[in-house]
Amino acid sequence: MEEKTLTFCLVSIQSPHMQNHLKDNDQIWNDQIWDEITLRFKRIVNKFSRIQRHPRDFGTGEKLHIAEVHTIDAVAKNSGCTITELASIKGVTRGAASQLVAKLARKGYLEKTKQAHNDKSVRLFLTAKGKQAAAAHDRMHRDFFAMYHSNTAPEQLAALNAILKTMDEFTDYRLEETE
Repeated sequence: MEEKTLTFCLVSIQSPHMQNHLKDNDQIWNDQIWDEITLRFKRIVNKFSRIQRHPRDFGTGEKLHIAEVHTIDAVAKNSGCTITELASIKGVTRGAASQLVAKLARKGYLEKTKQAHNDKSVRLFLTAKGKQAAAAHDRMHRDFFAMYHSNTAPEQLAALNAILKTMDEFTDYRLEETE
């Protein structure tokens, strides 16, 4: 039941019963649903934070933290990107991306290649070890999301993606305000 709650929220908005309820009680419903969404989002963030504290093996015999394997994944999907581009892709500072890149290069997951026309700028590529970790990470995500694909309509996934995109843009705006 717990996994289907977000799906239920997205589906229930489209039901005729909810449409009538919304017309009659927009403010009450909005307050209640936003309270529930806020609580659920905080729970997810907190759980994800707990997951991040526990490194795991992604097929290389070496444990990696989530931030490390997500950096490997980002480079796999954007081969040849620069550290600045990587920071933008991941939504982190250039300094944080640079530290992760240096750590992953030392561990043998990433290769930094200097550009011929600019000694300061480097392009990032995965090593064989990095490709192995990226493939294992990708399989893990595919297995994880397969659970939701079987219980969620494509329209619901599209709606969820649109909501997350809006949240991402809003957090960018909030970050600009604070920095």
